[in-house]
This record gives sequence, C-alpha cells and structure tokens, in this order.
Amino acid sequence: MIDAAHTLLAAGFSVIPTGANKKASIPWAQYQQQRMTADEAKQHFTNGARLAIIGGKVSGNLECLDFDDPTTYHPFLDLLEMRCPGLPDKLLKRQTPSGGYHLIYRCSTPVAGNLKLAMMPGVDDDGKPKEDVRIETRAEGGYFLSAPSEGYRVLSGSMTKCPTLIAEEVDVIHTTAKAFDLRKSTKGGTTPRTSENSNSPGSQFNQAHQVADILEAKGWKVDRRTTLGTGWTRPGKDKDTSGVLLDDSGNFYVFSANAYPLEPGQSYSAFAIYAAYNHGGDYSAAARDLARQGFAEQPRAVSNETKSKIKPLPATLDPVAQFDYDLLPEALRDWCRDVAERMQAPPDFVAVGLLVAAGATLGRKIGIRPQQHTPWTEVANQWGLIVARPGKLKTPSLDDAMGPLNRLIASATDRFQQKLRQYEREKEAEELRQQARKKAAKDRLKENPDADISDLQGQEMESPTLRRYKTNDPTPAALGELLRVNPNGLMVFRDELVSLFRQLDKEDNAEGRGFYLTGWGGNSPYTFDRIGRGLNLHLEAVCISVLGGTQPGKLAGYIQEAVKGGAGDDGLLQRFGLLVWPDDHHKWQNIDRPVNMVAKNAAYAAFEHLDKLNPAEVGAKQDKDFSGDPEGIPYLRFDTEALALFTEWRTDLENKKLCGDDHPAIVSHLAKYRKLVPSLALIFHIMDGGSGAVTLPAVLRALAWAEYLETHARRAYGAVTKPEVGAAKSILKKLKSGTLAGSFTARDIYRAGWTGLGDRQTVVDALELLVDHGYLGEQVESTGGRPTSAYNWQGVG
Repeated sequence: MIDAAHTLLAAGFSVIPTGANKKASIPWAQYQQQRMTADEAKQHFTNGARLAIIGGKVSGNLECLDFDDPTTYHPFLDLLEMRCPGLPDKLLKRQTPSGGYHLIYRCSTPVAGNLKLAMMPGVDDDGKPKEDVRIETRAEGGYFLSAPSEGYRVLSGSMTKCPTLIAEEVDVIHTTAKAFDLRKSTKGGTTPRTSENSNSPGSQFNQAHQVADILEAKGWKVDRRTTLGTGWTRPGKDKDTSGVLLDDSGNFYVFSANAYPLEPGQSYSAFAIYAAYNHGGDYSAAARDLARQGFAEQPRAVSNETKSKIKPLPATLDPVAQFDYDLLPEALRDWCRDVAERMQAPPDFVAVGLLVAAGATLGRKIGIRPQQHTPWTEVANQWGLIVARPGKLKTPSLDDAMGPLNRLIASATDRFQQKLRQYEREKEAEELRQQARKKAAKDRLKENPDADISDLQGQEMESPTLRRYKTNDPTPAALGELLRVNPNGLMVFRDELVSLFRQLDKEDNAEGRGFYLTGWGGNSPYTFDRIGRGLNLHLEAVCISVLGGTQPGKLAGYIQEAVKGGAGDDGLLQRFGLLVWPDDHHKWQNIDRPVNMVAKNAAYAAFEHLDKLNPAEVGAKQDKDFSGDPEGIPYLRFDTEALALFTEWRTDLENKKLCGDDHPAIVSHLAKYRKLVPSLALIFHIMDGGSGAVTLPAVLRALAWAEYLETHARRAYGAVTKPEVGAAKSILKKLKSGTLAGSFTARDIYRAGWTGLGDRQTVVDALELLVDHGYLGEQVESTGGRPTSAYNWQGVG
C-alpha cells in the first residue's frame, strides 16, 4: 500500500489512509490543500490502512463519477458514447467491492464540489420516504477509495496516465448522468412515475399525455431500441438517434444539438416538451395556458398580510443604457438606423459591428498619443462582442454592418486579380527572356570562362499579394502568416465567440492565446518559434480586431469560470471593450422599405476614406531613429481642450473606478478603457474628416461610448458576480413547478445537481435574499451541533 501511495503522490494525486469503514484514519483537511510527503505516507499507510484519493484542485482537478446503482453503469456508457463518441474510452474505470463503479478523470478547469447527479425514491428503516443516490461525483472536498485497497478492481487505465478532459466533456458527463435521475424532472415538473398528489397543471398534463405521442406529433420518429429505452430521430433527419425515451424515468433525454427547441443534455417530461414547443420554454406561461384548457390547479391561499410583506426581487440583469444614434459619426448614423429599423434588430449590434470594422480598416495606418509628451501610443483596432438570445438577429446585424468592409474586400480582390493576370503575362515573358539570357551567358562563357555575365542575370519577379481585411477561423500560426503580409492588421470575425475562447483555453493553444492577447494592443512584436520545419515567424507588430456574438448563458458560464480563476482568468474577455447586451423589449413591426442608398453610400465612402488615408495629409507626425529614418507609426495627439477633458476622465478612472469596491473582473475590464477611449476618439476624428490634433467633439463622443459601454459590462459581469439573484429566482421557479417541496433546507438544493444551484454559498445567499424579501419563512433548528435552517415557501412568487 505504501508503494501505491508513493506512486500516486509522484503522479500529482493527494492521498490519505482510511479504515475498513471508509472513514479517514487521520485529520485530512490539510491534504485538500497540499499533498503529504513520502515520509508522511510511510508513517500513515500502516496496519492494513486502505488508500483513498482526494479530488479537486490538490490532485490536478480530479473528479470521480461514483455509480452507487450498478444498473446505471453500462447504460450510462452507452448514452455517453452516443452523445460524445470516444469519450468513454478515455476514462479510467474501476469496480468497487459492492459492485458499483468509478469513472476517473481530471479536468482542464477547476471542478465543483461533490454533486448528487442522479437519485431515486426510496424508504428508510422506518418506512419513511427518502432519496437514494444512483450517481454522484467525488471532487473538490471529497475523496474516494482506490485499488489496491481490498475489493477495488482496476478495469482499465492507469492512474499515472489519468486523462485530462476539457470543461465541455465534463459537462457532457454530468448532464448524461442526470438522465438517470428518478426524482422530479429537470425540465417541466414531475413525471407520471414520480408525481404524488400533485394537482399542478404540469403534473395533470403529464398524467394525461404520453411523451411518445407528443414527440410523434412534433415530427419525431422512432429510430431503434437501446439499452436505455426507445431511440427517436429528430425532425429533418431520416435516421440516427437524436434522443432517448428512458425506460426507467419515462422522460425524454435529448443529446442532439439540432433538436431545437429541445436542448441537448436535458431530460424532458411531457409538460416540458409542450412548454418548449408552444411557449419557448416558459413553464409559467405553459402552466397558465394549460389551466385555461382545464388542467387547473386551485391556487394556494395566501393572506393579504403575507402579500403585503413581499418585496420584489432585484432584477437578474443590471440595467443598461439605451443606444443613442448620436454616439456614431455622422457618416455612419443614418446607415446604422436604416439597417436596425429594417431588420428590427437592436441598433447596438449594428453600431458595434461598424466600429470594429472601422478600427480594422484604419489599423496601424495612424495612432493616437493620449498624453502631451510621452510616446504612449494606441492603435484603432477594437474587440466587439454582442450578447443576445438565439433568434435575436445577431449574425444578420453584423453581416450588414460588414457591408462597407466587404466592399473594400471586393475591390481589393478585383485589384489583386488584375495584378495577378498582369503578373502571369509578365512572368511568361520574363521566363522567355531568362532563357535567352541563359543561352547568351553560356555562349559568352564558352569564349571566355572568366567573362563577366552579371548583366545577363535577371531579377526575380515578386508575385502580387492580396490585401486582406478579415478572416474567420484561422489557426494562430495561419493568422500570423496573414498578418506578416498584411501588417496594417486583420479582423477575426466569428459568429460564436465563446467557442473561440474555449478553443484558446486548451493547454495546447497557450501560444495562440498569448498571440491574441498581444494582438489586442496593436503595437507589440511577436515571434512564433514553432512554424513548420523549425522555422520561426517574427512580426514587428501584431494588430488584431475581433468581432462576434454569443448567447447570455454561454457568456455567463465562461465569466463564472474566469472570475473563479479558470483558464479564462487572464484578461482575454476584458479586452472586449465594445461589449453590448441590450434589453430585449423591442416590439416588432413590419417594416418593408427600400434601402436608404444615400445613407449607405455615405457609410461606404467613410470607410473608403479610412482605407485610403494618407497620415501626412491629416497632419500626423512620426518619430525618427538615430539615423533619421522613420520609426514607429504616424500619430496624432489631442488638442488642448481634448487633452484636458481626457486627463480629467482618466484621473477619475484611475483614482476612483479602479480603486473602488467593484469585483476585480469589472476593474480589469474598465482598466482596458485606457485604450478604448483614445482609440475611439481617433476613429471618430478621422471619420468626421478631421485633420491635425484630435478635437474635443471626438473625445466627448468617445467618453459617451465609455459611459454607455460600462453599463453593458456591468450587466455581463453582474450576472455572475451577483449570482444570488438569479439563484433566488431559480429556486422560486422550482417551488412553483413543484420540483422543490414547500419545506426544505439549503442542502436539499445544492446537493440536487440543478444547473446554477450547485454552489453552497450561492444557494445560502439566495435563500437569505428570499427570506429578506418575504418569499420564504425560516426556522433555525438546533441539533446539538451547527444550527440548521429549514425554509417554508409562503406560496407567493
């Protein structure tokens, strides 16, 4: 046992001894923070001690999936293989003395505490109802026994070669395990098999309808039988299993990402499917609709005194400033309005797209020096991120905003094709001339072997280079090569940006992540030392613009990992100064009118002005090196009034906003405004036809953008840095749907494995908020140890 302990310690795992009862033989809190030494292991692993491995950060973000119900093990592996082919083969597999199983893996990001992912109803020794564990995790704050402890068998894999999974793979494992939960359904209340005396509209609907009948009515088709239940194929597909109607729970488990409106990794009751298809997943609206159809529930009687004590919960999302078209240069204002109105999309989306495109076009042609004397220089490139739910026209808005840039791309392509055709003609003629020169050189050397033939050596023709403005999905090395021949900079345009973040989070993409971080500044050099065949690629300055969109849930998940010290905690997200998350209160109107060609042409002309800009013609200066040659990029400074206002703003930024009580993630984001404000002012000054020093109006507009954008940044980070509000509303939803009993403890919630409610402190804070606002009653029970709070729902919410 000592040898096994030493081997695991050397492989980066924290171990402790246990007795036959599985309880730790020694105090083990310290070994959750640091591994014991080899000498300590010799001291502790004696007298028949068994070996346990501690999960979590101390063991390299280790997690064990523990199958207490052996009947779920093989069906789980089958379902996991269907969802993520090849993933089961990566996992270390062990069998326990009781016949259960362990699946063991590490995660590339921090793991959560121990989670009960799948439970089933049971009874205790007194015949009272209880819940038994089917599948749970042992991770941060937990441990599990391992071979060579008595009775533990290695089925496959060595702990010394423990696989490391990405966060998405771990999430697939967790959501797959939840498919075996026989408690109340994750989506849509109780199922027919688990509802007891429930009179809610959702429960009545579940009892009156079969899931299979609803699926068939929505265009799903039976595919095949599996070890889990009946496989179904989604609408629009002829074969293959897109989801499984589970035999044990009666729920429908979805694993296709193309089964909209059903979500992958979720288990649905009949009511949940009805709500998804008919009410966009709004269960309250679905329940009201069913009540009108006769699936009625008598509302719980709530006294006027109770109602009077209820205070509305704070908004889940922080308020944001509304977009004002005056934020844009005059040349872009009417075009942005025209696109947004015709498309019925938030103008914020179009405006951000236009500014990122403008910054990419201007690139490194000219910079701005925000102080009167120092060489501090900022470049115009911008990073923009728009946030909205699916179907809110993020991509079409950005596509239209790219119109002026796409015209520049088309013109550059035409010029390149013309130059290429000319090059091919001249190359053919040059080859003939080269042949003639070669023959003449041979003749001359025959007459005189020492003859000078330098006049007969031609010059190698240089092929034309396509001017690039934009790219979509390059590898970092490919992006570096593109920037080598396009030193003015490039825009990376991604429809879904969080997927790019996740890609750059991977350990083998560390160099690429560093490249993007460098490219945000637009001024710093970078060298790739691993370009093919051992060569390197050096860039004098990397200038990258980034633009794309994402969904609120994806962004919130990424921010949550970043603010907790995950792979994203290096300022990548904070570089998105042009981050907008507008309200979704727009009332749709049918607007069917021609394009405003005057506005369109004005916007396109403004971009051509940026593209053809001659810095000297707008009064830009340029430093010189010791030999008198130009050094660095041309630059402008602020005029007297603009400099005074910018300095006043920056003083407030540095001494107040960056030294206040905000969350560090928000402080880091606002710190990046040191670049945002002067670079926006430069864009506005040039687009408005300015020449010479950047003037006060340009700075005023840039500062107005900073004020507007700060509210959107606070909404994005507030969704995570104040998680108790969202958690409180999730708890109320579960109370109203019957998923959570009216009397409960905090432990009942955070051990249930519900999305967004797995963190103990967040749940405790949310319950405190609900008590303070009158939605819950609290009773503190003394058990001889730490007091326990029990909560009772007041029936309002």
